[in-house]
Amino acid sequence: MDTKNYYKFNLSFKGQLVENSVDAFDVANTILATSRCLQEISIIYYGEDFANKIGININAFEKGSLESPFLIYIRDTTAAMLPLIAQNPQLILDSVKVGKTMLGSLKTIIDIRNFLKGKAPKEIKQISPTEMKIINIGSGSINVNYNDFRGVQSKEIQKNMAKMVEPMLKPQSQLSELSFSDETNKKIITIDQERSIYLQSIEATQAIPSITYKGIVSKIDTKVFSGFFDIGSKRLAFNYQIQITPDEFDILIESLRTKIQIYLTGDVTMDYQSNPKHMVVTKIQKDLKLIT
Repeated sequence: MDTKNYYKFNLSFKGQLVENSVDAFDVANTILATSRCLQEISIIYYGEDFANKIGININAFEKGSLESPFLIYIRDTTAAMLPLIAQNPQLILDSVKVGKTMLGSLKTIIDIRNFLKGKAPKEIKQISPTEMKIINIGSGSINVNYNDFRGVQSKEIQKNMAKMVEPMLKPQSQLSELSFSDETNKKIITIDQERSIYLQSIEATQAIPSITYKGIVSKIDTKVFSGFFDIGSKRLAFNYQIQITPDEFDILIESLRTKIQIYLTGDVTMDYQSNPKHMVVTKIQKDLKLIT
């Protein structure tokens, strides 16, 4: 594989190891859980169709080493990708940029989990359609892009992060650290036993699935697939999926231009006073169809 066509990073296992060895099941489970976290991040960032074109491979351990090299690459950069690029011009066919984005997102999600120390945030604020502010119960806040915020909320990522660090939390574990580094050996992520505790569990943020609201679209940004939806006196930020149908998109535009009320259904993030803050739209309707 050409070095220009993949992004490489190393996952290292460190601790008081016997004959520089580690439990085979622990290694396998950690590698698999890491791969699944990265796969879920790729879906969040690029959509499922493009994510299916992203390969996550590992190389064999080198002799005397407990480093597992990962390779992230785009399987097909030929004409087969053109329909996806036409749907979303922001998609990139640069494996290095894609790999750096995925590993960077993993780092951000881990940093946020440690910032919250296993607790639910005091408050979540919508700064813009693409940025959230997470306020800690104790003190301090952290700004995060919407994709990484979704990563923090993802049950799949939460589950696999717990599996990733599980070997370090076993009684009398010989593993004391997992680290991720790039090809220059620069450390990108370090997880020691103390930090791993906060990756085991987290109080769920308030994400409520499949809620329908009636209102008027007041703004749309087609570059980032987002907008604002006025529900009475409240304003709800939303992101719509790349895969919405032309008819659904036309309904959004009609509401924006003519101020007619429409129905948006999707997964809603609420603050801890149950105020809706953000919606990931899954259905757009001009008239609400009820099942009788």
